[in-house]
Amino acid sequence: MREIESAFGILREKVEKYKIKSVSGRKGEKGVEVNKDQVKEYIALVGDQSLKIETGFFPIKIAGSLYIDAAQIGYRYIYSNNSLVVNDRWPETDLVIVDGEGGGRPIFFKVGSGEIYAMPEPALGYKMAENLPKFIFALAELIEIVYGEFGVFNVSNEDDEIDPLFIAALHKKVLPLLGTENFENFVDYFYG
Repeated sequence: MREIESAFGILREKVEKYKIKSVSGRKGEKGVEVNKDQVKEYIALVGDQSLKIETGFFPIKIAGSLYIDAAQIGYRYIYSNNSLVVNDRWPETDLVIVDGEGGGRPIFFKVGSGEIYAMPEPALGYKMAENLPKFIFALAELIEIVYGEFGVFNVSNEDDEIDPLFIAALHKKVLPLLGTENFENFVDYFYG
């Protein structure tokens, strides 16, 4: 089994184990053209429906294959005079695959290099993973830690300070998958 298939298999196991529900949203957005040949493995493996995953601080949505076009709105495509237009400031090679619920926190796949980047706030982007399988493995571990070990709303205290034991669990399970710098960026995106 190839690494990407294994990564999505583990992600599906976690989704089923913790009964994470799929969510709907806009799909097949008119005027949005994603070159699906460039991301055919992602589309084939992610499934049709988007997934909403609680992280303990804010929920994220993983774009399912039916919703990948709509996930580009606000990034590669923007509204101008009530019409969708190409945003030339967003690189064509940056395909949004995850976003914070409500938008504004994209995680995107760099078509060509295969690297995964995040942009937790405008003009602040950084690499989170060397490739899609490593990111999906890290996300599956995050789900296991949040849902299985701590509970969705128990990763921090009443002052919104992250539990040091939670960070230690992430360090033990996610750091080996991503490497030090990408791990720090991963933690910063979700809990910084």
